[in-house]
Amino acid sequence: VAAAGAGAYLWARAVGGRLAGLCAALGLGAVGPVAALTRTVTFYPTTLAGFLLASATATAAMRWRTVPAFLAAGVGASAALLLDVRGLLWALPAIGVSLVAALAGPWRGIAPRLLALAAPLALAWAAGPWAYPTGATSLEQQVAIWAEDALRRADVHERVAIPVAGFLWGRSDLADLPGTITWLLELPGRLPAGLAGDHELSHVRHAIVGPWLWPLVGAAVLVTLVHARRRPLVLLALLGTALPFLAALRGATTVLGHARYVATALVFAPVLLGLAFEALATRRTDTDVVEAPRAEALRLAAGAGVFLLLLLGVVPSWLSPVARWRVPTEAASEPASVLVALAAGGAPGDDPRCMAALRRDVEAGKGPRLFVSPPDGVAPGE
Repeated sequence: VAAAGAGAYLWARAVGGRLAGLCAALGLGAVGPVAALTRTVTFYPTTLAGFLLASATATAAMRWRTVPAFLAAGVGASAALLLDVRGLLWALPAIGVSLVAALAGPWRGIAPRLLALAAPLALAWAAGPWAYPTGATSLEQQVAIWAEDALRRADVHERVAIPVAGFLWGRSDLADLPGTITWLLELPGRLPAGLAGDHELSHVRHAIVGPWLWPLVGAAVLVTLVHARRRPLVLLALLGTALPFLAALRGATTVLGHARYVATALVFAPVLLGLAFEALATRRTDTDVVEAPRAEALRLAAGAGVFLLLLLGVVPSWLSPVARWRVPTEAASEPASVLVALAAGGAPGDDPRCMAALRRDVEAGKGPRLFVSPPDGVAPGE
């Protein structure tokens, strides 16, 4: 949680000012799926923090273009690469943004900047076999599991063809990376039409993600108007590093709406909201202006205090915990249909041992009520 908060702060701070960073860090708790994610016994909170840090440090490298900033960018991308095989999808845009930043700076410092960026990545490549031991699930296999889960929910029992040798950071040949990227880009076209019609996906689109759409569009427009002329390259860095989150948002609303996927997609929302709030709350046109420490501290405390009052609902707002648009967010890592299927005695999923352990817990009275009794109006196995 602390690492995710630091990532959100740095990401917004790299584009705007300290107030934007504080609001972004505080705003993480206002995103229901993100808050619920911390109550699941999974690695997703950790990997999500790595994704945030990769995007944040790359944007910071574009903003400040110092050797320490590029070293941080290399460390951030390395964290995403080593925490999860899917981290490659976040690390590649971050590395691309960092490379552009390194080349856009003064020519005399290009070599030190590139070295600072490359050194952590080289160490991460050497640590790949430790992070992904023999038999680890490759990137293609992980994505195929996700796609096949969506197909099963659509009652399409097909296997997703994957390359014989999937990509693993530190184990595979880098020459295989273009083929992996091509396979990932072509996969959505291989899935049958109609997956988005699932009732749970419809619920995710309309009740969970839908209310965020127009506030985020408005925030994006405002941030663009404020920063396009002042820091165009930094604004482009924000867009480039946000692309993986936007792609995850599309997948979570049209293919598979697991709570953890929705959380991964929406975690960039507080960054935009923090930047927009700063733009509305201050008339300053340059966040780099040096001011007296006391005056700056008072300004930050006042701005963050107002934003916190809005978040907590002390001052009624759209971000309030009791706002009328909010719906309860499940802390389960799987959709309700999977849990209902378990109650009916089925064995969904890819690991029978996991299903057997869950069933033993249910029989011992340790499982949630949904395992034992399907919701009203839902037949077992439906």
